[in-house]
Amino acid sequence: MLPINKERRICIAGHIGVGHLFSHSGFVQDDSLGFLAVVGFVRELFGLKIELEEIRADKDKIEVLTSHGGVGVGRPRRGLTPFEAYALKRAGVNPLFIQRSALEVFGEFYGNGVSEVAVSFMYALAESILEALKNAVPGSVMFKSSDDVCSDIVWGVNLDFNGVPLTLVATVNGSRAGLGPCEDLEGNVYRGIKLRLLKKLRALKTPTIVVESKAFNPAIEISQRSFLVRYNKEVDNSTVASSLCKALEELSFPFLCLDTAFPLLDKPAIEVEVERFLKHLLNLAKALSKSKTSRKRALLLGELAKLVSEDAGGIVFMSSQINRVARAVGLMPGTGAVISMCLPKAYIEEYRIPFVDERDVDETVLILRKATLRLWEGIEDAQRELNLKFRRFRKG
Repeated sequence: MLPINKERRICIAGHIGVGHLFSHSGFVQDDSLGFLAVVGFVRELFGLKIELEEIRADKDKIEVLTSHGGVGVGRPRRGLTPFEAYALKRAGVNPLFIQRSALEVFGEFYGNGVSEVAVSFMYALAESILEALKNAVPGSVMFKSSDDVCSDIVWGVNLDFNGVPLTLVATVNGSRAGLGPCEDLEGNVYRGIKLRLLKKLRALKTPTIVVESKAFNPAIEISQRSFLVRYNKEVDNSTVASSLCKALEELSFPFLCLDTAFPLLDKPAIEVEVERFLKHLLNLAKALSKSKTSRKRALLLGELAKLVSEDAGGIVFMSSQINRVARAVGLMPGTGAVISMCLPKAYIEEYRIPFVDERDVDETVLILRKATLRLWEGIEDAQRELNLKFRRFRKG
């Protein structure tokens, strides 16, 4: 059993799923908003500037150097061409906008092992940022995985924010080899080095705001860029969700609130997607086995490429056992609620692939600052709700 944290505090957790752009049904995102919002919160509090100093690249390695001694390394599984290395070394990107940086250099890219160089570059950027924070922020803690596939990095710090004990956590879910991403440690999942970090920061069983992505979801029809608060009123923390909604109302930002998200299911939602993916894959394999013309095979392989580069994003990001409890965003039952950004169809028609910009980060940080203060006003209610629901719903 995990001990209940008797010292009241609030946690804000954001991550980047490196290269997790596409999913099924037309869903597409920049999965770095949460990571950049937490980094932005920290930079604002400590007056930090994190700037690019150099990008080094050769046939099998990408190295990003930033201010404050930040160093990040990517090792694409199939290496780099001299042209890719040349383009990277010449790139004058802002390392704080990771997906936009990759788009500026490569034009477009995909996850799931399709565009290994671009995704390895993104990983190196993200690692360099957390290395810079580790060096520049007193008392901060960082742990890393040594695995080339699940190359997770977690960073966090405890601080006083206007009298509120606050834990900030930033996570890199990615592969230095450019695969995946595997995001078993997104959100506030109590596992591995994320569990180790939260224990060290005394932030287990703590009311938590999870910051997610900037995304286009065809199922959400909106006319303007809006924020989205999601939680499940039966499973998650309605007090945390309410603090986010109050902050958005006070700031007059357009937003939606969905209180039926992330249901706890006997069968993990991700396994349903795996079955759907496999059915499509097997149908393509059967069609290929019967194909007789080059033209037919080209069409079928084009469909296969689309399936792997887009739909596979809906099954690669999380293990089934973790998805059963923490659901699609890595949210432990009872602990919190999620804020993200949703986009209108017009945005995707213009840009095709979302990217986080300065306005997105600035506005998200404003929301987090205000929501933290609102949540602290109801911290006892939030903690009671957390304790009750965590015991009731946590499995495994």
